[in-house]
Amino acid sequence: MERSPSASPGAEDDVEVLEDLYAAGSMQQNKRKVEIDLEMQRLRQMRKKQHPDLAAGLNSLGEALAS
Repeated sequence: MERSPSASPGAEDDVEVLEDLYAAGSMQQNKRKVEIDLEMQRLRQMRKKQHPDLAAGLNSLGEALAS
């Protein structure tokens, strides 16, 4: 993409700095997404191994319906 000539000589440098900041922020977001995905997978595995407490589930359902 070709850029039009700018009024100030430092504008091109400013654009490059902003592009670098955006790329760094994007990498951090991707890293955070991977961390969240791994944590969700770990929690799913823990829930698979747990035995459900039906009485507690029915009790909380009754309380939710009563309110």
